[in-house]
Amino acid sequence: MATNDRTGFGAEGNAAVPKEPDGPPPAESPSADEKRAALDQVLQSAHFERADQLRSFLRYVCEMELAGRGSELNEHLIGVEALGRPPRYSTTGDSSVRRCAHTLRQKLEEAYATDLVGARVRIALHRGGYQPRFHFAAEAAAPADPAASAEEAPPRVRGRLGLPGLLGAFAMGVAVGAAALWFWPRPVAARLDPVVAEAWGPLARPGAKPLICLSAPPHYGILAYPEGPLPPKVVPLPDALDVTGWWQRHYPLPPGYRLATHITSGPIRLGEVFGLVSALRTLDRLGVEPEVVAEKYVMLPALRGRNLLLFGNPEYSHATARLLERAPWTVAYDASYRDRVVRSNGKTDAKVFTPTRDERGAVTGALGLITVLPSEGASDGTPLGTLIISCTNAGGCQAAMEFLSSPSSLRDFQARLRQEGRPGFPPAYQAVVRSPVFLSAQAISGGTYEAHVVFQP
Repeated sequence: MATNDRTGFGAEGNAAVPKEPDGPPPAESPSADEKRAALDQVLQSAHFERADQLRSFLRYVCEMELAGRGSELNEHLIGVEALGRPPRYSTTGDSSVRRCAHTLRQKLEEAYATDLVGARVRIALHRGGYQPRFHFAAEAAAPADPAASAEEAPPRVRGRLGLPGLLGAFAMGVAVGAAALWFWPRPVAARLDPVVAEAWGPLARPGAKPLICLSAPPHYGILAYPEGPLPPKVVPLPDALDVTGWWQRHYPLPPGYRLATHITSGPIRLGEVFGLVSALRTLDRLGVEPEVVAEKYVMLPALRGRNLLLFGNPEYSHATARLLERAPWTVAYDASYRDRVVRSNGKTDAKVFTPTRDERGAVTGALGLITVLPSEGASDGTPLGTLIISCTNAGGCQAAMEFLSSPSSLRDFQARLRQEGRPGFPPAYQAVVRSPVFLSAQAISGGTYEAHVVFQP
């Protein structure tokens, strides 16, 4: 167990568990951000790589649903708006929409059974209608038309996790994240939206060989030891930090054992693990092979003259602290908010972006800070780039990385830049994204744009 919060009781991974409700839980459905992330995930999958007509069909019906107009969908409208049929075409003599819908249902089933098997939010297009349904993977999505299904869907049961389930889910998340990081299968290379390569700049070019550098804050690790001499560098917990009762509620403490602690700088937080996985997947689809290294094993001079993707905050990363000196915004603890925030670096405005917390103080919304800088050029004059991912809480780093991997998020951001008269992504800018989080450590959906600033480093 590792802690790195102001309470010393693992706020990054151990929030208070709410009391079980007396009655049945209220129905839940994915948020708009989760639905958009699910759409992006399908459109980028290998099953839809060369299926432009299916992509257009799915994008159109999902955008209509997200706009609150899903009930307006019909065969003729889809044929004209999504498939490019003339306004006067006859659905009686042209069955292209029905055939496309049939193929789309098959493709969705195949995608969710193979390369999207781990998708948390899924899209269903039931027979008898064209209105898509977004649902969580554990649910059976209700058909758009009850008459369209011969069987009644099983009753939906959704309850809150008790303490064992909560801890089990957290532990499973760590295991899955680590497994995905080192052993994820290399999918068939799918064509990425060009906006992703444009946003990643020099890091996405063939032969870029970016260095992914991970920094992690130091942690106090706490373990149980039998009475007697302790290992080197392990010391008993001070009396002022009495966590024995808390420990026994979560972990075993055999008779005759005591708690002791040691300092470690190795653990990477869960949100940063998922952010790293997202980065590796995106680079893989761009055909770029990166190197991954922990910052503590690299001297600052070794980062110069390279394409660099850096995960870190100024408070525990020398490289991040040095590089963010050139930028308007930074991540820092602000005593007036009693929280880590994204704030001015003393060069521009005094804008402060704060995470959100519930009435118990648990983080419900985290911030990610994306910083793009030009790097010192290579010896052969090739342009190089630096991308820094910082966050107020670990889930914010995951959200920032998923924002940079989402074509729809990047196109929205690109449209904002064009409104300012900028033809493309500037060589130096920062963007703040926000996401709801689970236990402050894992983003629930991809990052949502909050603000940006363009600057001259």
